[in-house]
Amino acid sequence: MQRMSIKEFKEESNIEIIESIMKMNNGYVTSKELDNFGIHRMYLNSMWKKGHVEKVAPGIYIDINKIEDNYYRHDSLKTAYLIFSYLMDGLK
Repeated sequence: MQRMSIKEFKEESNIEIIESIMKMNNGYVTSKELDNFGIHRMYLNSMWKKGHVEKVAPGIYIDINKIEDNYYRHDSLKTAYLIFSYLMDGLK
């Protein structure tokens, strides 16, 4: 994720800032990110009530137009490092 500051969003409303953050984060936004921008979490709750976002875990929301990615959500939003490994049958 890219580091952003509130200065980048001078002319935008809080909802527009949240939408920009989601766009930059593959459709996700966390309540902690909003705290870092000084945006009250009530805006996420309002967006949830209007059906614009879905709450997928405590403090983690996704744009309703995105497909949820469990690996991205649970791991990369909670820690700065992520290693995903898998085995494929038939490969030697």
